[in-house]
Amino acid sequence: MESSLGIGIFTAPDISEILQLPTYKVRRWIKAYWDNCFAIQQNETYSWGAGKEKAVDFNTFIEIYIFVKLRELGLSPKKILTAHKLISEEFQIKFPFAFTKILAGEKDIFYYFDKDVVIKADITKQLGFKNLIELYYKKIDFSFDNLAERYWPLGKGHSIVVDPKHQFGAPTIDGTNILTNTIYGFYKGGESIDFIASIYNINVQQVKDAIYYYQRKAA
Repeated sequence: MESSLGIGIFTAPDISEILQLPTYKVRRWIKAYWDNCFAIQQNETYSWGAGKEKAVDFNTFIEIYIFVKLRELGLSPKKILTAHKLISEEFQIKFPFAFTKILAGEKDIFYYFDKDVVIKADITKQLGFKNLIELYYKKIDFSFDNLAERYWPLGKGHSIVVDPKHQFGAPTIDGTNILTNTIYGFYKGGESIDFIASIYNINVQQVKDAIYYYQRKAA
């Protein structure tokens, strides 16, 4: 698998920082699921590099995020693997969790067959209900062809965005190509928020968002 402009480059430490997860877990999941289970199922590759230096693209990053959210809801890896395989085969796509919205109840996973039809992601393919949990998609923008294209780590009410078309997917200030870590670096160096906003021609709230993004761990 080769990286290219527009698909993003995300190492395990990058994903760990964005999603606030232990790096060892991210590495383990990439190896256990995307490089083994999903790759074997679809005869595909999901990462490039070797050992601890592996990286993935934006679509795989989104799938890892959805995997985490489904696990937080108490769904087993087995159910998630089954759903991933079934939806992938249904739509003939490599990244089912980044392609169509996944819904979850207390015990099961569902997906949108079309905008009005919800189907259970197992061998029964039972019809489901639209009032299931899909809140985690509030941080994702989808394109017209239903593919995830941007992720908002602090939510869409803030200006920090992960967009594979900007800075290879590193967090930036929305509407600019300015890296959030550049803004935070100036702040840590002692520059005032007003000064940083003026030299980068952004507003004070955008600077505060960048600072908060890196101070979340301590909050």
